[in-house]
Amino acid sequence: GGQFQKPYNSANLPSEFRGSRPIDTSKYHTPYNAWYDDRFIKEPVAADVFFMRGGAYVVGDRVKEVVESMEATGVQFLETRVRTDKGEILEGYQVMHVWNTIAALDEDNFTGGRSLYNPEILVLRQFSLDDKVLRKIPLKDRLIFHLAESHDHIMVHERLKQKLEWISPTGISFV
Repeated sequence: GGQFQKPYNSANLPSEFRGSRPIDTSKYHTPYNAWYDDRFIKEPVAADVFFMRGGAYVVGDRVKEVVESMEATGVQFLETRVRTDKGEILEGYQVMHVWNTIAALDEDNFTGGRSLYNPEILVLRQFSLDDKVLRKIPLKDRLIFHLAESHDHIMVHERLKQKLEWISPTGISFV
């Protein structure tokens, strides 16, 4: 498998993106407004994945279609209007809210420490997943998820990773 990794701590996320449940879209104006984060992207390009200010993942239609085709549990796509710092609007993007959370960290095989923002959350440098835990969970329920122990990583099952790699998405790498 692989993981999406945020370039900075998820403590910057709006609280609705840190939860383990779908976002109630009736509370928001649609489309959701997102801005390119110019700390990481200097020139707007048609990337398939990038981060909005606050740290949420913004994905293009191609990535959304792959994830939806796998019928993954616990992923919500929010209609999004992406604005650049120059006021341009980029079409064909959604905020990808992964609310599926699984406690699957192999407690004996990780290096890291506690988050300064929330001491209940681990900041992981290297880690392994507990295969015994994951084997008990149906595949569609573990195709994509946050680690309960650290929301800085979105874990992606090997099958979903392979489908994503097949489209050669830009703005994402798997580690």
